[in-house]
Formats: sequence, C-alpha cells, structure tokens
Amino acid sequence: MYWGNYWENFDLKFNWIRNMNNFIYSNSSFTAFYLPQMQSQSIFGPAPQRAVSLYPELDINQNQTQRVQTPQYQTKPSQRPQQLEFTKAKTMSEAINYARTKLGIKNFNLQGDLELANWVNEGLTNIYNKYKGQAPMPANVIKDMSKNIIGDAYYNKEYDTLAISPDNKKMLLQRLLNKIDNTPADNKKTLANWYKKAIKGDFSQVAFIDPKFQRQVAAHIQSFKRNPDAFDVTESRELYHEINALLAPNNILRQNPMQLIEEIYNNPKYKKYLNSREFKSLAQISKLDKNAQHEEFYNIIDRLQAKGIKAYIEPQKSVTNNKFHVIYHEYGHFRHFRTTSFTALKQCNPEFKANTFKQKIASEISSYAKTEPMEFVAEVYAGLMNGAKYSPEVMALYRSYNGPVVPQ
Repeated sequence: MYWGNYWENFDLKFNWIRNMNNFIYSNSSFTAFYLPQMQSQSIFGPAPQRAVSLYPELDINQNQTQRVQTPQYQTKPSQRPQQLEFTKAKTMSEAINYARTKLGIKNFNLQGDLELANWVNEGLTNIYNKYKGQAPMPANVIKDMSKNIIGDAYYNKEYDTLAISPDNKKMLLQRLLNKIDNTPADNKKTLANWYKKAIKGDFSQVAFIDPKFQRQVAAHIQSFKRNPDAFDVTESRELYHEINALLAPNNILRQNPMQLIEEIYNNPKYKKYLNSREFKSLAQISKLDKNAQHEEFYNIIDRLQAKGIKAYIEPQKSVTNNKFHVIYHEYGHFRHFRTTSFTALKQCNPEFKANTFKQKIASEISSYAKTEPMEFVAEVYAGLMNGAKYSPEVMALYRSYNGPVVPQ
C-alpha cells in the first residue's frame, strides 16, 4: 500500500501510521498493502541441484524460510478461454456478472461503484489475458471504506480478499489543497510556499528540480482545484504521486544529502563534468558531515550552472503512474503468497533494509520497493505487468524472493 511520505504533516497521517503499525505487525490475517533471463537460487527452499550463484550478495537466510501450499484455481484453467475482450459494463449487475463468470471471482462486491468496478475488471482482465486464461483470481474483491485504511488497496491472504479504497487519493488531495489555500502568505510550509509562488509563474524556486516538472505539477493542481470531480481514480492518484515527487528531494536533502549528491554524480548527463578536478570525488564528500554535504550539494549545482549546465534531480522514481499499477501490485502479493510464507518474508526485513547492495537494487524500482522484500516483489511484478525491463541484478533479487513469473 502507498502513503505520501513527503507530504506535510496533517492530522490524518499520524492516525494512519499508528493504526497501521498496530494492524500490520500484530494482526494474524496476513495482509499486504498495497522482470535477460538468469538462473538464481531462491532463498525460500533449496533447488534439487544448486547452481553457483552469480550474485552471492543475494544469498540470505535460506534455512529460516519456507514455502506454502498453493491453492487451486477458482475455475479449471481448461475451461477458460485464453483471451477476454473487455468492454465497460453499463450497469453494476453487468460488472458483477463479468467478474464472476469470466474472471472466476466468487464474491465481487464494490458497493454499487460502477467506475471502480469497471477499473478493477479491466485491470484483472489484463492479467487474465497476460497468462492466457491461466491466471488464478482472489475469491473476493471488495470495496473497503474503512476509516483506518488510507491507501489504494490491500490484499488479505487469510480471507483471499482484494480490497480497493478508490476515493482516498481524491479526499487527501482536497484536504491538502484546502490547507494550502488557508496557509498565510508568510508561512514557511514547503508545499504551500512553493504553490503560492508557482501560481504567479515562478517555476525556478526549487533550483534543483526541472522547472518543466514544477510547471506540470502546478497546472495539475490548478485543474484539480477548479474541478476535482473531473479527476478519475487514476488522475487523482497520478497527481498525488506528482506532489510527492516534488517534495521528496527537499525531504531527502534534509535527511540524507549524500543520496542526492550520488544521484547527480551517477547521472550520465553530468558525470563527465563532475569527474574533473574542479569537483570533489564522492569518496571525499562522503567523509563530510551532513551539514557540509548539504552545503556541498548546492555548491555542485551552482558550479554546474555557472558552466551553463542546468543540473536537476530527476522526479522521484515511481512505477505507479500506470493506470492499473495498484491492481498489478496487489495481484503480485496474491501470487507471491501462494508460494511463499508471509512470516518468512517478514523475517527477511531487517537483513533486506541493512543490506546496501539490495537497497541499491531496489532503488532502481521505486522508493517503496526499498521498504521490505514483499513490497519489492510486488513493485517489480507490477512493473513487469506493465512491460518494464529490469537489470539482471533486479531480476536475480526478485527470483531470490520467489517473485511470480510474468509471461513475456
């Protein structure tokens, strides 16, 4: 599941964090929120004959993990056509009938929300067709309107249920933008301060973020403010992530300036300039304290711009802009939990977070993929479903956690 880590603090955020921390780690219902082929040994059980690992850094804790029994399909694969042609249902009864008879979902209850039902059915149909009719489906697909669940979706393994919460992004956007409107002009809150200048045409105030991206976010915010009802589920989610991408670098710069410095140094556009003696090496900068690194980051940007090179931090990498990313992500959990123990995945969390090699690999996918192995797998799965191609290192780590196979 996704949360806007870089949004300014407002009341709902802390309530959500407290409730979800208590829920995820104490609840026994196994709920998870929310890609050149290489042979790689899975950490979730020995292969008959183990090959020499191409990436020894990926071999971890093999003895503490286990596989789980795979349940049967909702309907027999032999009885399913290989491809389905999706058309939007005009009534809720049509949408329910399609989910049950075509996709094999036993209980499809989205509480009369036809827009949501068509979106879910279309996304699941894409998955069905990708597997040529051989894709199992969750037994239950429901609309979750819980006040304690602030996110796009979650999958509950114990009850084999995919729950979708479609309205949250629009609700959160409205609350956030209302706060912007009510923020005094002299207030220093990051987003409010940026937006009040942006609507006056100042798109260069965040010197290390491309003005084109700043202009895009401001334009989308203005469109949303004028007519929020015109924004569908996908558009609301996209704007939500755009705002996060705008705020993220400021937050990272405060907490870990070295991360942004490494991003600039590793960007092919600037690498040849930064390799000159005029600039400190990454090794030298890494020995500085955080305050000195913060200052050095701005010095690097200023010196590059003095050479006529406009250096920008790329918007925070996310694979969530695809229309069906949330569905693919949660379906990835569904497939993953059919073969891999939820408890075993949780036991891998500390090592995954502490392993710099794995964290670097996960950062190729998204910031959310770095949080824990099961989210890394679900993020990669969603990207693969959307046609993404990933590095051999990403795929080796993905397979080491039993990431589900996605047909090419």
